[in-house]
Order: sequence, then structure tokens, then C-alpha cells
Amino acid sequence: MKKIILLAFALMIFSGAKAQVVLKPLVGASYGTEKYRIRDAGGDRAYTALFPDLKITTGLTVSYKGISAMYKVDTWCSKSKGISFDPKETSYEVGISYEILRGVKISFSHCCFHAVRSDSDCGSDGGMYGGWNMIGVSFEKEINLE
Repeated sequence: MKKIILLAFALMIFSGAKAQVVLKPLVGASYGTEKYRIRDAGGDRAYTALFPDLKITTGLTVSYKGISAMYKVDTWCSKSKGISFDPKETSYEVGISYEILRGVKISFSHCCFHAVRSDSDCGSDGGMYGGWNMIGVSFEKEINLE
């Protein structure tokens, strides 16, 4: 999927459409509690996924006319020695959308979660794994109240 996004971006640039290409970079940091409880269907076993407090987010959306391609990476880190942080969990999301009518989009996206192994893990495989593939339709309209 990343290759498709890069190819679409390169085609937009080399086709002389530079003035119509819109780039929206994303960089962020947040601090808080993120906790999930998972219980099996029989209700006998329950698991808790507690993410580290610090989350770093990066991403980019590239748009040309009615086509948009995006990627986003969230990395949860725990405090280590001094001012350093150890990455523990990461999610990667890529997607593409096409505006079929004004405000109506169809889209495809893929997201996956991966536990990150670092030196402080001492070989631990703990973490959340999994993700999704989705095809969707959405409506988004800007309404100005004056």
C-alpha cells in the first residue's frame, strides 16, 4: 500500500499538477492513559492491554483533486533512563479515498498493531497484535453558522 501511495504522489508531481497537490503533514505528542479489556466469548478469561502513557503521532495526507492518500503512525513509549523513551507498541495506518460526490467519499484503509521489541524488553513478546482492512463510504460537509 505504501508503494501505491508513493506512486500516486510521484504521478501527481510529474504530471504538472503541482499547484493542485495538497500536502497535510501530521506531527503530535500526547500523554494519558489508554487501557483495553478483552474477554473471550465464554467469559472465562479476561486480558488487559495497558499502553504506555506517551504517544507520538506522525503522518501525511496527499490530495489531488478528489483523490487522497494517507499514512499515520502512532508509537506508544514508556520512560527509560534520563530523558530517553522506549517504544513499546506501534500502529500503522495507510489509506486511499476518492470523492465521488461533493462531500461523499469512498475509501480503503489498512491498519495494523505491532508490539515493539527493545533492549529493555529482555525478549518479551507482550503487546497487542492485529488490525483491520476496511472499505467505507463517508459524508462530510462543512456548515458555516453566521
